[in-house]
Amino acid sequence: NKTKVGRQGVGTANAGGIYYALVRAFAGVELRADGIRISPHLPDDIERLKFTVGYQNLKVELDISKTEVVVTPMLL
Repeated sequence: NKTKVGRQGVGTANAGGIYYALVRAFAGVELRADGIRISPHLPDDIERLKFTVGYQNLKVELDISKTEVVVTPMLL
């Protein structure tokens, strides 16, 4: 049984781990029962993160920089 590896040598599970680290650690996104908590901790060499998350039957785009956080609802 062979492991699937991308062109750059990063497997699917590793990519998921990298995504989780960016969203949880750097962007500080925590999906909670009472809402989305965002407490960014961007390192000096990352100016901005922009990604989508699913939350309680919604899809939202998060655009997080060192100076602001923009949350945009998206159509499913």
